[in-house]
Amino acid sequence: MKKICILIICISILTITGYLVYHYSNRKEILNINYTFKGENKFWVAELQVKGIGIVNKNIFGTINFDSNLNKTLIVTYKKDIAQLSSVKYLQISYKEDDYLPKGEKLVEHYDNGSHARKTYVLKSHTTGPAVETGDSIITVTINIDNQIQTIELKTNSAQPYLRF
Repeated sequence: MKKICILIICISILTITGYLVYHYSNRKEILNINYTFKGENKFWVAELQVKGIGIVNKNIFGTINFDSNLNKTLIVTYKKDIAQLSSVKYLQISYKEDDYLPKGEKLVEHYDNGSHARKTYVLKSHTTGPAVETGDSIITVTINIDNQIQTIELKTNSAQPYLRF
């Protein structure tokens, strides 16, 4: 009888311990990410919208893993009269996020076939992984028009809390 009681107590302790380890090792927090970065120079206005979710996994040992699923939209608009771009033969727009993030999308257009530059350009991308923009990220947009380079720094004034771990 004594052995049965000890066995039942051991099984109970193992069951409770297993439940606690399972419950606390699979803690997930889902974050809604919604940042808008804006900037301009003499000729262009740019805006990068970053929307999606971030998933924070915490285990019982304090290890934190982060993963994200984001949609990004860069909108670049020419501020002056579009006729000033009528002689453009080559236009490239790209953006670079913080150093630890991968390089953003790039748009390249050639206008040697009779077509003309547009007033607004939209670049869309989708990213997944552990890297994500934060509210204090700085995005650099580079515009190359016939090998004349212009840059714009985009910043956010978002009230959304920054991702900090």
